[in-house]
Amino acid sequence: MEHIALLALAFMLLVGGAEYFTNAIEWLGRRLKLSDSATGSLLAAVGTAMPETLVPIVAIFFVSSEASHEVGIGGILGAPFMLSTLAMLVIGTSLWAFRRRRMTTDLQFNPETASSDLQFFLIAYGLAFAAALIPPDVHVVRWTIAAALIPLYVIYMSRLLRTTSEPSSEELRPLHVIAHLPTNMLPYPNWAANPGLGSIVLQVVLALGLIIGGAQLFVREVEFIAAIVGLAPIVMSLLITPLATELPEKLNSVIWIMRRKDTLAFGNMSGAMVFQSAFPVTIGILFTEWSLSLNPSSPTFLPALSCVLALLSGTSLFFFVRRHDTLHLPHLLASGSLYFVFVVAVVITTVNGLAAPSPTAR
Repeated sequence: MEHIALLALAFMLLVGGAEYFTNAIEWLGRRLKLSDSATGSLLAAVGTAMPETLVPIVAIFFVSSEASHEVGIGGILGAPFMLSTLAMLVIGTSLWAFRRRRMTTDLQFNPETASSDLQFFLIAYGLAFAAALIPPDVHVVRWTIAAALIPLYVIYMSRLLRTTSEPSSEELRPLHVIAHLPTNMLPYPNWAANPGLGSIVLQVVLALGLIIGGAQLFVREVEFIAAIVGLAPIVMSLLITPLATELPEKLNSVIWIMRRKDTLAFGNMSGAMVFQSAFPVTIGILFTEWSLSLNPSSPTFLPALSCVLALLSGTSLFFFVRRHDTLHLPHLLASGSLYFVFVVAVVITTVNGLAAPSPTAR
């Protein structure tokens, strides 16, 4: 019961952090005169990507257990997979849940930014997957791919900032961190509805602290419970750990969908997909064996399958956006269904005894 209670506490920290983060990020984007597209795809995406970025870094550099590299690689590969599949299912479910309030089940966003995000994700993650299929002794090609990913993300950022539309003029909710302070403590009236940059940054830091603390606690408790039921490290790292650390993006997007801020909601996901396919992947290529196989009998088949499914989902979403300039509910559910394909593969390989620690963990 103690671990269930801690798991519930972790979830509450994530929910609270997500609420404070979305509120602060909206104000930060306003103060920096960014559009909703740039706010969602850059500020929100990078900020909430911190927990799932830190987990593999800690596993690779600061943990010396036999399975530490396996957990790190699983976290690196699992994050884009979760964002491109399960996260789309969450968005689709949210659209359906709030259909009466929104009067539509379509995701209405900036199609130019969405297609750009998905295009950069497919290029970066496709290169990362190719590096994992190249023989480990072909160092030059692998290092060349790793060296290209960070500059690719810089190009993505500059293109996003250059092509996005004018800043949103929509009225924002008061800044949470000062909204309930007594009037005599405010430097001027209505400060929460027109906060300074310092107050906004303070709330961003507070929110990230809640998110990172909640994610770390969530991962620890989920790993403990998984160990009790006998899940292999590869299953835990690919399926459970990314699921926990991706909660911030999912919760933020649900909040924004409920408030009809679809550009922020989708940009939070798609921007995180680009970030996760660049920075953490570079660390994986340079500091681990980073070797996968599409052979079903191989211990690295599951992470390879997650890459294939993530790229398949990203490709379908890209062509849907290019053709329709929006995403309909069936499009999102189709991408989300690929998550369950992976779950079935996990079950089959676990039953057959194939989900054992891979060579990358040694």
